[in-house]
Amino acid sequence: MIQSIDRAITILNTVAACDSWVGVREVARIVGLKVPTVQNILKSLASHGYLEFSEAYRGYRLGVAPLLLAEKTNPVARMADFARPYLKILFEQFGETTTCCTLFGGHVVVVDSILSAEPLTVIHPNRIVEHPHCLASGRLLLAFANEQLIQNYVKITPFSELGANLPMNGREFLQELEVIRGQRYAEALNARSQGVGAVAVPVFGPGGDVAFALACSAPLARFDAERRAAIRAVYEVCAQKMGERLGQPAKGRV
Repeated sequence: MIQSIDRAITILNTVAACDSWVGVREVARIVGLKVPTVQNILKSLASHGYLEFSEAYRGYRLGVAPLLLAEKTNPVARMADFARPYLKILFEQFGETTTCCTLFGGHVVVVDSILSAEPLTVIHPNRIVEHPHCLASGRLLLAFANEQLIQNYVKITPFSELGANLPMNGREFLQELEVIRGQRYAEALNARSQGVGAVAVPVFGPGGDVAFALACSAPLARFDAERRAAIRAVYEVCAQKMGERLGQPAKGRV
């Protein structure tokens, strides 16, 4: 590993994970490097358009260059290419509907899904998920989203109109997100009285944010608490491996 490149990528990811302008000292604190070292790397990234500097805010934010690179690809398709091998491994082990979702453009998006071949199965008909808190994967992604997105979701969501076994108002919804953040997984059981259960775990990216949600769903008749716990344990191991591929430190690594 080339140290200078590794540091530059780490700093770029750190700035990208911030919601607004971030100063040199704050970046240095987060990445654990000396201020002059971080300042030189930030200036280099800004000179190539990967970051933007503001004199008014005395800070940096993500620049135009990464956005131009992204425009040359279909980002969701690239995410699906990344996720598909892991979904196959999980599906082969359990045979239940296995899904990978992400937050993209403020929406919960289904990146890829492998459907169960059982007579009763769960399907995901839409790429963009409407009312994502109805799904375990949507709840998990919302739990780890930025505060502004969460507050906007509370304002526009008609909680009391969406059916049984769901939060009935914004207060209940926010309480549920707090629980999910603490336990680091989400479940949805018989939401809207549809007889379906689901469990989702986070895949953390290099900046510490949740990059994806890995979820397994099935009719509750074959998805009791013991089976959900067993599946969740395996999914968590897979999520850690995906996170390491994205640049997240391995467990136990300093």
